[in-house]
Amino acid sequence: MTTAIKPREKMHVNPNATIGFVIYYPFQYYVYKNVYKELCDEAEFIVDLFQPLSRVDQKNLFEDIVNLLSREGVHYRVLQRDDYFLASYLDTFFLKYRCLVSVWERGCMNIPATQDIRKVNLTYGSGKELTMVRPSRGIFDVILAYGNRDAKLFSLFSNVEIVGNPKFDEWFSNDLYARIPPPEIRLDPMKKTLLYLPTHSDLSSVELLAEALGSLRGTYNVIVKLHYYMTREEPDRVQALRQAGLSIVADDIDLLPLLKVADVVVSDNSSAIFDAILADKPVVVADFWDESFLDATHKEVQIFQRGVQGAVTFSDSIEQVIKRDGSVISLQNVDDLRAKIELALEDREHYKRRRKELREELFVGMDGNAGLRAAQTIRRSVSDAALAKRPIMYHSIEAYKRRMGALSYGRERMLQKKITELEGVVSQAALDEGSGVIFSIIFFADSSTVFDVALRALLEQSFPHERYEIFIVSMNGESLDFIQSSQLQTEIHVELIREESVDVQFGMRVDRVLQKARGR
Repeated sequence: MTTAIKPREKMHVNPNATIGFVIYYPFQYYVYKNVYKELCDEAEFIVDLFQPLSRVDQKNLFEDIVNLLSREGVHYRVLQRDDYFLASYLDTFFLKYRCLVSVWERGCMNIPATQDIRKVNLTYGSGKELTMVRPSRGIFDVILAYGNRDAKLFSLFSNVEIVGNPKFDEWFSNDLYARIPPPEIRLDPMKKTLLYLPTHSDLSSVELLAEALGSLRGTYNVIVKLHYYMTREEPDRVQALRQAGLSIVADDIDLLPLLKVADVVVSDNSSAIFDAILADKPVVVADFWDESFLDATHKEVQIFQRGVQGAVTFSDSIEQVIKRDGSVISLQNVDDLRAKIELALEDREHYKRRRKELREELFVGMDGNAGLRAAQTIRRSVSDAALAKRPIMYHSIEAYKRRMGALSYGRERMLQKKITELEGVVSQAALDEGSGVIFSIIFFADSSTVFDVALRALLEQSFPHERYEIFIVSMNGESLDFIQSSQLQTEIHVELIREESVDVQFGMRVDRVLQKARGR
């Protein structure tokens, strides 16, 4: 059964792909790209638009990601949010994959259609260690770590391979020069360059630093790279940065060329602090959040357009510790910003030594081959008949979930298999009982914004199509005209009814539809 009402996106599919790199935001392309290039003959990107954004924001996000992937000439497919309503479509979509690589355990990583596919986690930042050690990462069969510190944390609940930071392969192999300076940025060669890398939500410093950084434009080039959440969900902050006259780049721009031209990096609580340290750049870090805020206030649940967010850090997370122990230049007062930047430009031996020590603690394999090592690990995860057993903390978390009444990953998989078995039993029973329609669905198509999604869901049920029928009723006729023009193809009996009376109660409308449908 096919239907012409499903929106089809322009895709650049790799027919031989068995490995999918799941991408939710443009910046993640740069996390994956040096791993993907080692696997490109057998891999493609999956653009996952699962997030509950508005139609406009969803469209903009889709275009931002697809435009980037198209510019880079890579293979990709698109999974729309509407697709999540259609289990049979998801089963078909993911049938060819043997491994999914993702930075997050969100969207398609948590659906029945992917539960038996190997899952590999490619981490993308150090710091904010509550989010690094989130128990939900337990769904991954393997986590690819930067170095010894994060490997120790990840090994509490999953299997770990240390590969280094693939995003920095071009940095260490000196392949960046063709993209410096980035074409989006105009720099005064007579000025030093500041790169501001703020984070989002309640840990961002934009409100306090935007104006102060703007006041430094006479002395320095000032570039701001927006956080991917800020780009789409924090317009007031973006506007504050624009009003300050700063040069702004969005999250579809590679960080490495920006780091290459930067003389000093300014940040707050972002994991980009450690990107700067890996690049051996002097760092000034805002320290405006006290222990009480980090260990209490910040732990309150926050609601955003993208969904619910819990705490991502605490007072002894590494990005907080280095503010206090003198590893980086810490900024407690906005009025001291100019002096702190001047100190950073001196780049005293103490700060150079501490950056080196932190690099050795956090990263291994700074040789330009991290992407190759990651690709080799992914291939092994696909070919291994059985992976190593999960460590004790994984099982402890699973047991605690059940004790608290939450659904553990193991129980969810078991229940889903039972549901699938029961669906098969019901469908077979419907076929065995004979022919003819068992039930009817009356669908009032008055809301054009959800019409195509709802109808597609009705048409793509796994239940035998010859055993149910659909009556589509429209008050304005536009939906019916759309269906008729789309040349709908289906084994299901679909009847289109134009209902003119709008001033009747719902029950009377149903009765009238039934009478019309049966020709009475």
